[in-house]
Amino acid sequence: MKTALITAMLASLLALTACTVTLTTPTPGAGEPAETPATTAALALASTWEPVACAALDVADIVAAVADCGYITVPEKRGASGVALGDKFIRLGVVRLRTTAENPGAPIIVGTGGPGGDGLLFLNSAYGTSVNLPALYAPVLADRDLVYFTQRGTKGAKPELYCPEFDAVGYNAARNGWSQAEREAQYAATVQACADAFVAQGVDFSAYTSDENAADINDLRLALGYDKIIYYGQSYGTLLGQFFMRNFPETLEAVILDGTQPAQYTTYAQAFDVPASFQRLFAACAADAACNANYPDLEATLAASMAEFRASPKAVTVTGSDGVTQTFLLDDVAIMGGLFGKMYNGSATLPADIYHLKTDDPTFLAEFIPTPGGPIAKMMHFAVNCADDPNRTIDEFGFDAMAPLYAAFARDDAMQQVQACAILQTPQLPDASDAPVTSELPVLLLNGGLDPATAPENARLVETELPNSQYVLFPGGGHVQAQNPCAVAIIAAFAADPTAPVDTSCIAPAPVFATPITASVTGDDGAATITMTLPAGFAPVSPGQWLSAQTLIFLRVFPVGTTVADALKAAVETTAQPYDAAQGIDGGLVAGQPTQVYRGQVELGGAPFAFDFIAFANEAGAYVVQAYQGNASIVEAYRQGTLPALLATVTVTE
Repeated sequence: MKTALITAMLASLLALTACTVTLTTPTPGAGEPAETPATTAALALASTWEPVACAALDVADIVAAVADCGYITVPEKRGASGVALGDKFIRLGVVRLRTTAENPGAPIIVGTGGPGGDGLLFLNSAYGTSVNLPALYAPVLADRDLVYFTQRGTKGAKPELYCPEFDAVGYNAARNGWSQAEREAQYAATVQACADAFVAQGVDFSAYTSDENAADINDLRLALGYDKIIYYGQSYGTLLGQFFMRNFPETLEAVILDGTQPAQYTTYAQAFDVPASFQRLFAACAADAACNANYPDLEATLAASMAEFRASPKAVTVTGSDGVTQTFLLDDVAIMGGLFGKMYNGSATLPADIYHLKTDDPTFLAEFIPTPGGPIAKMMHFAVNCADDPNRTIDEFGFDAMAPLYAAFARDDAMQQVQACAILQTPQLPDASDAPVTSELPVLLLNGGLDPATAPENARLVETELPNSQYVLFPGGGHVQAQNPCAVAIIAAFAADPTAPVDTSCIAPAPVFATPITASVTGDDGAATITMTLPAGFAPVSPGQWLSAQTLIFLRVFPVGTTVADALKAAVETTAQPYDAAQGIDGGLVAGQPTQVYRGQVELGGAPFAFDFIAFANEAGAYVVQAYQGNASIVEAYRQGTLPALLATVTVTE
């Protein structure tokens, strides 16, 4: 069984079934250490909770206030009976959000994705405050604990199997203009170097499998003193959930699978369908009148753009926080990868994004520069995937028959897997691991209708073997619904009574796509109105203000008789900065009128924003467009390309 492209996947569950265990000594496999008398000590370690300050796991204060944090220690490798082989151990970080219930129900243990994903990502200091899991999951925490943990080899575990050099290949390819052949050579070289380094440190990659991951979760259950649990698997975590159901049914009260990967898939290629991911989006847009009117023929439009990027990669120049300016060359692999990644969080802006590519807007294109790092522990990711029915050659994917629009990006991802597996040579899980999971347990299956990584059909396939399951589709949802308040309410209700039908009335019946909006402000005297057409993605945040990502637009109208200088001075003083008329410069025409432009920097919400205030006047009043940009790396490109295009849409009516 293999994971889908970039899916978050977990593993099969084996393990100790009780705190009192009868130990046996099976014959070890070839090359494996024997189970030793140290096994008893290992079991004791695995059942021990080692508390630590939540800051040690980089947990946000808002989470730490309601959480216990700590480590459990598990064997690096287990034998057939589930006991330790040898004397190597791994530490896993754990964060338990505590319930306030006097008589709590079974806890929910969350298995996140990757494989190799950061299990504490939305609890950490960078994201935890904005996501605010304690508030989001209050309906769950009212009745039961909610437990997150770091899978073996991932961030917060010891060891962490990251490969920064591999993560930077896409970034370096764009920076250096590498060909696909050069990029593939770098993938292989960096994986080999990281594998050699970890092996030299004593890491046994054959211990990083879904079976071992699953056994870790049972050890976690024991360490925290839980009898029954509800398991909540997200993406790769759904595969882990299916193994857990097969191997530890007696420990489960119910199961939640969110973004499902079927256990019965037998190769990476089987779950790897990039064209279908995009075509679900195209069909949904075509079925929506507003989306189709604004963005017709999406597939043909994207194909034409990608042919251009493939034939002639486009240069984008950005300035880093260190003041260093760099130019990147973006090809179709980089752009398709960026679009695919955006679909993970839903596809509301994707139709507009596809059309936006035609404008060569440098600010927009900068969003597609690959990042030099990421949250996935790639060596753990490859070890798990390569133990689980990998494809051995790129020919097995059939890319020669795939439309050019999709083939280069899909091949790039597949080649990473093929090369890594050839290097790691990890032993394969037994054929029995590919059997569909059958269970009488109550199971809740959640899926996004526009999920690019785990298609809705996946959950339907798994559902056929689960007679007590409920399938819930979020038509406009992306990959994993864990941060959707509606999904959380459904999860809380299911956990409270897994046998009762869940109420799905909170689910939006169809995808909602972003389309251009008209922003306008009328002066207090009613004499004039300024209007600007904002592209899809902008949304009103308060009267006269619109926000999209790190771009903020204010529109202001001043009474008849206000001069351009007075309007500009009033706008600048709203930033709590002194106005210096000498800083004003002449700008181009806006709405047919000459302008004065004032530039500077201000903090908004604690973050620095560059601003451009553009003022002009006519007989009906004076007007200011206040434009703020919070991405320092693209300010100059924004001023040269994006902002002039926005100003060109400005009109004034009297």
